[in-house]
Amino acid sequence: MFEGAFKKNVEQSFLRAKKDIYDAFNLIAQLQKRVDELEDKLRVKEHSPIQPKYIVASRKSRIAHQGSCVFAKNIKASNARVFNSIENARASGREPCSCLSHLAQPAI
Repeated sequence: MFEGAFKKNVEQSFLRAKKDIYDAFNLIAQLQKRVDELEDKLRVKEHSPIQPKYIVASRKSRIAHQGSCVFAKNIKASNARVFNSIENARASGREPCSCLSHLAQPAI
């Protein structure tokens, strides 16, 4: 009688351990998927045309920003227009953000 209860206890313990291991593998798989998504997102940002040395604007906006401006960092790479100079940005109809005040000359 004692042996039967012991055997059943051991079997249940192994079943719980097996379930815990299965759950752990599922959790690891979910976390790895999330890590892969975040790495892809980071890779896209690293290859973004929005760099601090450029003047950028959204295709949907009339404001041009320095690439390092906090507002420029919110522009999606697919919507970004990149300019080599503030004059080129102005020629496209954009006005400079306050982040470009050190470069901006009044429009004539």
